[in-house]
Amino acid sequence: MLSTQQRNLSHGLLKTIIMKLEPIAKPIRIRIKLGNSEHSSLDSVKSNFSIKELYPLFKDGRLERWLEQIGEKQFAHRTGELSKQCGDENMKDYILFLSLFFDEVAESLSAFKGEEWSLYDYLSSTPLDTQKFIFAQTMEMETKEIDWGEEFAKVVTNEEKYKDLFTFLERLSRNNPQPERCRKTISTFYSNCSKKGYRWASAFKDEMSLDYIAYIYQNECFQIPDIDDWGELFAECVEKILGPKSKYIASFYERCAKNGIKEAKRKLLDSWHELANSDEYEIIIRAINDFGKSKLHFNKDNYNYTNLKSLLGKQILDFLQSLRDLKYKINYSWGNDNIYDSYLKDAKNVMIYVNEHYWLEPEQEKYLKAMRKRGVELAGYALVNGGGDYWDIAQHAADLFREKLTKERL
Repeated sequence: MLSTQQRNLSHGLLKTIIMKLEPIAKPIRIRIKLGNSEHSSLDSVKSNFSIKELYPLFKDGRLERWLEQIGEKQFAHRTGELSKQCGDENMKDYILFLSLFFDEVAESLSAFKGEEWSLYDYLSSTPLDTQKFIFAQTMEMETKEIDWGEEFAKVVTNEEKYKDLFTFLERLSRNNPQPERCRKTISTFYSNCSKKGYRWASAFKDEMSLDYIAYIYQNECFQIPDIDDWGELFAECVEKILGPKSKYIASFYERCAKNGIKEAKRKLLDSWHELANSDEYEIIIRAINDFGKSKLHFNKDNYNYTNLKSLLGKQILDFLQSLRDLKYKINYSWGNDNIYDSYLKDAKNVMIYVNEHYWLEPEQEKYLKAMRKRGVELAGYALVNGGGDYWDIAQHAADLFREKLTKERL
């Protein structure tokens, strides 16, 4: 038999064994996961801050408990107290939440400590840098209380602020997970600033490289209808690269004009100066002079038509040959009407009109007077000559071309 001492010893051993077998309750470890990473310190959370992921934890108490767990007792207490003040998920609540983690937001709220504040009052008294910070942190959150594009436009009082905010929005838009919201902000900002006289193309004219414009154009957040005309911007950049006297510039504008880019059309209409000071000037002047000698036998192919670089030069040769073809009802072509030089187009309309009407009646006179009022010299000449002889007016048109080119000659 076991002695009393042995029995007590066995009892104690058995009790110890039973205690070891009993499960010991451990505190549940709360995890803070932002993105694909788990965080165990407050500094780490601040460095990888995401209001979209943290705000739900703030509202349901998990953030407070996690702070307690990692030893941030005071911070946990402030978090718990503040969560009681945040009833709805709105911009005011988001700003209060940000004030827990970021001193600049907390300082901006200090003026309203202990009193009720409106979002309007807060934004009107908050430094622009703090507003930019709040926008960057909250742009993923759904809220219709504030139009940031409108708010940012309000503070633009000079070009420096405009450039600063535009650059800020551009940088923030890169790889943005909410392109639609970002685009709306940029569109409102751009539109409101345009009304105040600030335009992107003029403000950033020194930065307007082809690469920069192409980058902005390909950013879906900038695909808004009211931005500067892209065709004009690209055309100007290419002109800088090729140079205004390049043999390739005319073909570039011709292609752009055919594709409907209005700035390219304008460039083509201003090409008299370019032709007058090019190597092809003498060819075109010779063609005009020859037209005066033998209108009936004028042939544009006698003037190296196919190899001409100047689109305007080709159009003048087209015009002179079409005068002959028009008179004798041959198939005539004035060139591509979509990109036809406006000076030539007006002269063409006068010639077609004169060829179809052999005398001036009140209606015909009214038509030519309207053109003369617009500054069409050839229409004035036809009026003075009572409709005139077709070939006489055609010769005057050629003479006007020579005069216009000669004036542009340096």
